[in-house]
Amino acid sequence: MFLSLSNFFLVISAVTTPCLARIVGFSLDIEPSAGNESVAFVNQMVEWRDRLTGTHLILSADAGTAWSDPSTYETTVNGTTKLLSEWLVDLCNETIIMSYDRNASNLIVRVAPYLSYADKFPNKAVVVGAAIATPGTPPTWWQTQSVAELEQVIASVDDELQTHPSFSKKYAIFFGDTLMNATLANPAKSIINETKTLWYLNDDWVYNNISRTNFFEFAKAQNVVSVYDAPHAGNRPHIGANKTDQAYYVDFVHLADSFGIDIQFMSGLNDFDCDIEFIRSVNSS
Repeated sequence: MFLSLSNFFLVISAVTTPCLARIVGFSLDIEPSAGNESVAFVNQMVEWRDRLTGTHLILSADAGTAWSDPSTYETTVNGTTKLLSEWLVDLCNETIIMSYDRNASNLIVRVAPYLSYADKFPNKAVVVGAAIATPGTPPTWWQTQSVAELEQVIASVDDELQTHPSFSKKYAIFFGDTLMNATLANPAKSIINETKTLWYLNDDWVYNNISRTNFFEFAKAQNVVSVYDAPHAGNRPHIGANKTDQAYYVDFVHLADSFGIDIQFMSGLNDFDCDIEFIRSVNSS
């Protein structure tokens, strides 16, 4: 059941202190095929980088493990040829590897090319992806079947990843809903100190007070520090469509910051001006 907006603000103000919201940048999920799509992708990343110059916002992107394959993903842009994986690291502050695998050794192999390349440069961060199956459904080869197995895979790879200066000490989990549902089905806390980021932000966590409370309890137990959000997607866009819904979202962003959770927008260039205006407004309030 939804609270009225006025009562909702009273609830939030009673349990939080004023703080600066933290929308820290943009995260892209484009996943091009080899060839012309890869070239277009690099050019689009260049435009994103250029638009964000001077904003103090970061640029991150989801990265395929096949993009380090020279037989397929050598990509030439303006006379320069690099692997698509290398282009991505060069252009992003943070590269998020879609390295989902139940096997810890395989996961290490899948992320190694990105880490080895990113290690050559200062201020380049690599986030390692992992996935979990919906509770009660058989996992595929790339999904862990429980929170306990997910944590074990992370624990098994963590020491090796720590040897790379570019490792962000963050694991991106595909995706937030399944991790939360799996945690509720079989409660398990994180067994190491590393942090997690989540694909994606569920509307109920924004608009439903009970679901919101449950989310922040879950996020605290699972060391969640960031969420990738598509604010213009779905039936109830978080910004730009409905003033009441946007007010709920603004409050969610502030509350997330009080829990140490950052947000990255998964948006397109068509929404860039709108998003920048919103981010500046919320981050300064």
